[in-house]
Amino acid sequence: MGRPQSVKRQRVALIGNLCDCAVIFGQLLSSEDLEVSIYVSRKELQDSMSSALRGDKSEELEERIRRLRTHNPQATIWDHAPRLEWMKVLPLGARIVQAITFVRLLRELRKADVIVSFAMYHIVSMFSGRPYLAFSTGADLHEIAMESTTRGWLMRRAFHRASSVHASYDPVSRENATKLKLQISAPFLIPWEIPAQPAPFGDREGPINVFMPSRQDWGEPGWSQLAKGNDRFIRAWARRVKEGWASSMIIVEYGGHVQATKDLVEELGVAEHVRYVPRLNQPNLQRFIEEADLVADQFDQGTPGILALQSMASGRAVSIYWDEFSSLFAYSEVPPVLNGNSEETLYAALKACASRQDLQARGRAGYEWMTREYGRRKLREQLRLSVSMVTGVPLGQ
Repeated sequence: MGRPQSVKRQRVALIGNLCDCAVIFGQLLSSEDLEVSIYVSRKELQDSMSSALRGDKSEELEERIRRLRTHNPQATIWDHAPRLEWMKVLPLGARIVQAITFVRLLRELRKADVIVSFAMYHIVSMFSGRPYLAFSTGADLHEIAMESTTRGWLMRRAFHRASSVHASYDPVSRENATKLKLQISAPFLIPWEIPAQPAPFGDREGPINVFMPSRQDWGEPGWSQLAKGNDRFIRAWARRVKEGWASSMIIVEYGGHVQATKDLVEELGVAEHVRYVPRLNQPNLQRFIEEADLVADQFDQGTPGILALQSMASGRAVSIYWDEFSSLFAYSEVPPVLNGNSEETLYAALKACASRQDLQARGRAGYEWMTREYGRRKLREQLRLSVSMVTGVPLGQ
């Protein structure tokens, strides 16, 4: 039987396209019983991880917008107002245009039955006066909500006003939620497109290629829980290399501890095995991931970010700290990663999985894990259930 005609089609607005969350969630929610609208800023369109949306750097903004609308007819670039461009030549004209586009956005959001917001847009959703689901992407709950600033106060208020809060169950999110007296309604599984097949390995010879694309962040006093802990992996890897393990490493020059990383590599005596590359755009990042035998991510937070998901979806082995306790809240099983959060545990993991064949087997197993835990059907059902609980209107499958 079809959807009863008496049931009003629910309007869902998605805003905040960090890591393409709004666009992907919009695709998951599109159905006969939901009318979906997606709001993307010009910068979010430019930073899109999808080449189909981002386009080429040589393309004009109008061409990128046409590309977005072709793939996602429900999408709107909310801060794009070509008819108001003439105002920018006036005194304070740019700020006036910004205010007008923001008011227009609030007016559109008020038409929704429920809003799904990401990152800083929780505050915008709060101002709309409509019910909203707040999906924490990390920094909003890890850092901004804990600030003693106007922005921090607004973020705390936005989290408290949300109909439900969805966040990672990493130790920092849990601790901050407790401090703020927030209840995390459900885990936030960052959406990621999984290809039909993992990237092929091809014929490979020579040293094991380790790729470290994550931000070089060893931690600072008071912020140690938010660190990447790259130095722990580098020390463990260097020990294996000095024992005779044939391996090389590529490190992305990104983050506040790049020079400290270079100094550490020199100090450990493995500089000849390390190459540095500048920060990469998404196509080049994907290419380096596929060329790697092992991707080294982060070793402190305990939960995966985009890099780990992207690497596993590509069929590449990943070394990361994966908090198994936190994992129980979101996943049916722990993924087959090289797990560790100290030099010793990472050294043991590298020693236990040293051959290219072992790493490729881990990569294939990681891809299979992604298809089970991040399949579109699972994410779609979870998201539709969350929307239904806020609107009070049952949704079909």
